[in-house]
Parts: sequence; structure tokens; C-alpha cells
Amino acid sequence: MLIRILAVLLFAYLCWRWFRQREQRSEAARQPAQAGQLLPCRRCGTLVPEQEALQRDGQFYCSETHAQQEKEL
Repeated sequence: MLIRILAVLLFAYLCWRWFRQREQRSEAARQPAQAGQLLPCRRCGTLVPEQEALQRDGQFYCSETHAQQEKEL
């Protein structure tokens, strides 16, 4: 009887591990490559990936046009 209980517990544990690994793999596959932090453009508020944002005087902009417009104000 004890062996049967241990076998059921072992089976349940192995199933749990298998489902957990499967879930982690599918979650990783669904997520696109991370582009880094999203930063809001000071002029229009559009969220821009950190790598693509333009930084001027400590502020972030989505385009050179918006950086220039802000500078003219």
C-alpha cells in the first residue's frame, strides 16, 4: 500500500514538472525579443524603445523632428 502511494506521488510530481517546463517554454516562445525599456517621447508621449529613442538634454524623443520642435519652444 505504501509503495502504491509513493508511486502516485512520484507520478503526480513528474506530471507537475513536465507541465511547468512546457508552460515556461511556450511563454518564452510567445515573448518577442526584448527591445529594452520603453520611454515616452517628451513631445507627443509615444512610447519608444530605449535603443531607438533620441536623447537631448536628458529628455527622450521619438524623432529628430520632435527634439527640434521642443528645442524651438
